[in-house]
Amino acid sequence: MGIFTSVIILILVLVIIAFMQLTPGTFALFYHYTLGKYSAKKTDDLSLSFILGAEAFSATMILITYFVIFTILVSQPLFIQNIFSWIMAGIFLGEAFAVFFCYFRKGKSTALFISRRIAHGTKSCISHVKSHRDAFILGATSSVAELIFTIPLYIIFTTELMKFSTNIRVIVATLFILATILPLFLIRGFYRAGNNLAEIQRLRVHLKPLVRIVISLGFIFLSLAIINCGIFYYG
Repeated sequence: MGIFTSVIILILVLVIIAFMQLTPGTFALFYHYTLGKYSAKKTDDLSLSFILGAEAFSATMILITYFVIFTILVSQPLFIQNIFSWIMAGIFLGEAFAVFFCYFRKGKSTALFISRRIAHGTKSCISHVKSHRDAFILGATSSVAELIFTIPLYIIFTTELMKFSTNIRVIVATLFILATILPLFLIRGFYRAGNNLAEIQRLRVHLKPLVRIVISLGFIFLSLAIINCGIFYYG
């Protein structure tokens, strides 16, 4: 597979990861609850700690998957790599259907696939945030439940990343991390501009069909790219 196709795959991964909704939804609630308890300045400071936590989680996942892919798969025979490519293609195709039909719960809200127990637990954690450490931990753990959708993205991202020079790897990895936290800065900007949670939720509801389509199509295109070209090529 040529570098051009690798770039396309990396772009698709960046788009999908930027459209994932669990961490932005948690952040919107976090900012709302925190703003009700503290001053705007402290809320803004705590929000940056939340974002830093989300950033740290993304960077850690990249390092872990990079180490696993490099250690286990690169040294395997070509036919093993090809089998794994087909497995990944199937996973992405399954993810596409799962996102389209199950990522959002039925109804006009932006409620996601997570269980009500996890949702209530998250709200409880949000209500107990008092320090930068609490906000950081909340940000770092906010997307754990979404790993069922994002782990394959980390795997293909790090696999493609290996085909580039070290400098390019650092730049692209940075772009990936920025893609995960860009929605958080947008939400923070909405709050700082005087908007409230209800207005942000209305916007998220309005964008819900677009989010579902973009993520689903992104997974489908990733699956097609793997089927047609293969991803485990290190020449």
